[in-house]
Amino acid sequence: VKVVPKNIFELLTPISLAYWIMDDGGKSGKGFHFATNAFTKVEVKLLANVLQNKFGLKCSIHTRNRLYIWASSTTQLADLTRPYVHNSMAYKID
Repeated sequence: VKVVPKNIFELLTPISLAYWIMDDGGKSGKGFHFATNAFTKVEVKLLANVLQNKFGLKCSIHTRNRLYIWASSTTQLADLTRPYVHNSMAYKID
């Protein structure tokens, strides 16, 4: 069972965000989705709050409990994580 740690604010860094992108993230139109389907709605809301408050990323929760980064924040997401994304996965943020 996947769970979001209560201290996710302290744990989530640009490096861990890059790993999350490479594993469970992908472009969605002009925005970006994280596959957070396995988490509860409360946990996804917590993740959204952390992304907004810690990194200034605008996000919302879409169908099937997926976390969506708005198109207006994708450049910021890419800039934040680019140094840590492996070249073979760069297509996810470019």
